[in-house]
This record gives sequence, structure tokens and C-alpha cells, in this order.
Amino acid sequence: MADRIVVLGMMASGKTTVGEALARELGRPYLDNDELLERATGRTAREIAHEGSTASMRAAERAALEEAGRIDEPVVVGAAGGTVLDPADRALLRKTGRVVWLRARPETLLARVLKDAATDTGGHRPWVDDTPAAADAWIRREVEQRARLYATVADLIVDVERADGSSKAPDEIAAEIATALGEQPTGPREQPGGDAV
Repeated sequence: MADRIVVLGMMASGKTTVGEALARELGRPYLDNDELLERATGRTAREIAHEGSTASMRAAERAALEEAGRIDEPVVVGAAGGTVLDPADRALLRKTGRVVWLRARPETLLARVLKDAATDTGGHRPWVDDTPAAADAWIRREVEQRARLYATVADLIVDVERADGSSKAPDEIAAEIATALGEQPTGPREQPGGDAV
């Protein structure tokens, strides 16, 4: 199996920013769930979400994870947070690579979702209603449901906050992951033509 690292967690846990930082730290490509989803299905996550079908979104997320499993080189992959809800997808996560769970408190997740919504940087958040109360209720319910499932697939659990509740920087988390997994930082990987990934 190729040496793939799968970054997993709730929405707003920092999968993309930490995944990108980890990829830079290790000199590997980073592939986000949305990119893999589009590669696997030919449609964007936003297009699938507009269908309003949870089943369609979960099937697309599974296809994205399967696509990641076909990559035969060391990469860092951002997986959809909901993939842990299906037992077959949990098995697929374990087969895809070493899984890192970015664990975050519900309060942190809510603050990030609301900040993203206020600045329009949140991208697509299909499962969270646009009211703070609805977002808070959804996040708390899902964190409670998913925490034990994330724990069953995680090779490594990394808290995104410090003991005092302050958030760690993405580069700090990436360094923590690299050290815990026994990886040697190599810096940006040069592509043919000299461009760093």
C-alpha cells in the first residue's frame, strides 16, 4: 500500500488547512475530499449537495475515498467527516492509509462555522442550517455520534486546541502529526519544471 495519510474530522476541524500544512511539511501532494469527489464523480460537492440527498452525498464521499485508495504514491488526503457513519466506509478508511483524527470541541467548530459564514469563506457546508442555533444543535449532535466512530478508525488523535481552549496553528498541528507518525519533514516537493507543491 502506498504511504497515504488520511486527515479526518468534523467540518471546521481544519482538515484542509492542516492537511495542506502537513503535505508541505512532508513534501507530499495534498488532495482534498472535494477534489477527489469531483475526480471520481465528475460533479462538484456543491452540485451533489444541491440535490438535497444525503444518500447521494455519502455515495459521492465513498467514491472520493475509493479514488484516494487508488493513488499509488505518498500523499496526504482530506476525507469527508461523514465517511465514518457507514461501517463499510470505516473499513475503507483503514485500508486507505494512516488515519489522523483532528479532534475539536463543539464550541470551536461552531465558532469557526459562524466565522466562515460571516466572511463567506466557509465554502460549502451542506449539513449546517444558516441559523446559529441550528448549527450549534447539529454540531453537538454529530460530535456526540461521531466521536466514538472517529476513535475506532484513528491511528492518531490530535486535538486542535490547547488545554486552555486556544486553537493551535495549522503548522503546529502538522509538526505534531509528523513527529507522532515518525515522519521526517522534507519541505516542499519539487515537481517537474521546478514548481513546489
